[in-house]
Amino acid sequence: MAKIPKNLKMKSAHTLPLACKLFLYCLPMLLLGQVHAASIVTSGTASGLGLDVELSQLSLDVGVGPYAETNVSAPFPDADAAQVLNLSVSMGFFASLGDVRADTLDAYAISDVDGVSSSAETVGSASVRGFELSLGSKDIFTSGDLSIRSAGEQYISSSSSVTGSYGSLLALGQSELGDVTLSISGVDFNLSNSYAANTLLDVSAASMAGITVHLNEQIILGTGLDSYSLVTNAMRIHLQNFNLGGGLGVVSGEIIVGQSSAQMTAIPEPSTIWSLVIGAVGLMFLRRRGIELAH
Repeated sequence: MAKIPKNLKMKSAHTLPLACKLFLYCLPMLLLGQVHAASIVTSGTASGLGLDVELSQLSLDVGVGPYAETNVSAPFPDADAAQVLNLSVSMGFFASLGDVRADTLDAYAISDVDGVSSSAETVGSASVRGFELSLGSKDIFTSGDLSIRSAGEQYISSSSSVTGSYGSLLALGQSELGDVTLSISGVDFNLSNSYAANTLLDVSAASMAGITVHLNEQIILGTGLDSYSLVTNAMRIHLQNFNLGGGLGVVSGEIIVGQSSAQMTAIPEPSTIWSLVIGAVGLMFLRRRGIELAH
């Protein structure tokens, strides 16, 4: 009987056809292609803030607020609202710095994030109607006077939203200023109803140092892949050693009118994460098989 050479390998009766082998080798890569097909929105927050005046003088807090503030935090769908009517307060020591008045301040926040669904939405909004703010002497004209006035039924408002799922989160913010007049040192700036995102108002005509005015300010963080957050300020006035004159001295801080925010985070589904693991193992096996066949 003829001997079988030792170096001759016997084919197994259970050897799979080439097409089946290719399918098994490629299956992990097919699974990898599904990474972005499913996801879970794990958390979401939203908030609204009608007004906050954060001012300091001689290192002491002389501001007022916040007013009409609301927020929600998910998972678990939630909604919240806040309203302040007929606001009238004074600022500073012995009410010496100025006054704030508003007919209505509203804030609203909603999130439908449930920790299970692949797509969700968070929305925050805020508005102020009939708003007036004044900083400076009430009795005599001073070079540092600052005032904001919105006419009648006009609103200063903003809204922020984040929607979508893992890999495709979208953020959208917008602001409206209504009929607003900003006065600095007796110079009036009549504001438009809307501005492009992150507009810095030119107030050089007032010849006053230490003041910057941000309109439709939109602060975005995240990549849109697994997280996105947006804060929108209809109006934010920053004061840095702003001299009110008339013996009132200097103040620093911020005046925020109509602030909203929204945020979401998302991850692939656990099954998708397992697909990544299986895919990685499969690719390693395929690479080793390729090396063996090469030899």
